[in-house]
Amino acid sequence: MNSIIDYKIIGSRIKNKRLELKLTQEQVSREANITTFYLSKIENGKSTTTPVSYTHLRAHETRSNL
Repeated sequence: MNSIIDYKIIGSRIKNKRLELKLTQEQVSREANITTFYLSKIENGKSTTTPVSYTHLRAHETRSNL
């Protein structure tokens, strides 16, 4: 099966969740162990990230909801 990954949609979902949780890019990037510059690129769909980066972002989201 051929699948196309839309990084703009993924980045938008990450940004929307971050804003919903009232977190800054600095807070999320620190927890995800990435730079704010890299997080910005992810949120704007200008970077293809590794699964590890998304895992860190997802883990932070889960921990923030506890």
